[in-house]
Amino acid sequence: MAHIYWTGDKVSEEEVKKALMNELPDCTDNAFYVKKQSDDTSTHMTVYVEKEDTSKNTDFKWKKRLPPKFMGWRVLIIFCPIGYIHGVLEIPTREWE
Repeated sequence: MAHIYWTGDKVSEEEVKKALMNELPDCTDNAFYVKKQSDDTSTHMTVYVEKEDTSKNTDFKWKKRLPPKFMGWRVLIIFCPIGYIHGVLEIPTREWE
């Protein structure tokens, strides 16, 4: 029955990504990155947030909390080390990959 929560209409990938990028500055002062991904459950939006100590994810201080469902999309939050977004996620893909 839990899957019923995730069903329903979704806005386009571009719309939700733009809306999340506009919403996240109200949620955190830390660097963040939004990416569409999928797992065994569904396609979702993953929000990467940089923080000092990634071993303790319960200590993060949100200015405003993101809901688990945003504009019809499931939202997953992943905490990553400082510099990960710029050093890994924002690196351009090479033509042969």
